[in-house]
Amino acid sequence: MKRSATLIGLIFLAATAHAGWNPSGWEVPTKGEPHYTISPGEVITDSLLGIYRATQGSVGGSSCPSYPSCSAYSLHAIDLYGPLVGTVLTAARLVSEGDEGNFAPVINKGRTLVYSPPEWDMAYLKGER
Repeated sequence: MKRSATLIGLIFLAATAHAGWNPSGWEVPTKGEPHYTISPGEVITDSLLGIYRATQGSVGGSSCPSYPSCSAYSLHAIDLYGPLVGTVLTAARLVSEGDEGNFAPVINKGRTLVYSPPEWDMAYLKGER
């Protein structure tokens, strides 16, 4: 129950943060202006994940059965697809991470892990994989 409430809260937070995310934008950048801007949603989600990694992530050790780790996956998914889609992909991974053990095993530092990058999950959702 607590895990479901946390996931719903994260999705709600990501939906609110997504309102300010615009990777390409409609404006044409002028010379000297950076082409990549960081949205408020990315700042919020990156900050929350940084706090998690500094506190909870180091307490339990490396218990994530996937590679990259769940927090690294989340950061990468948010960078690629924005706060809303990145958070939804992360939530889907957290719910289904135990089901993927036989699909793409890799050995990292002596541990057998499931290789599952966000690009593969997005391709699966689009029907390309």
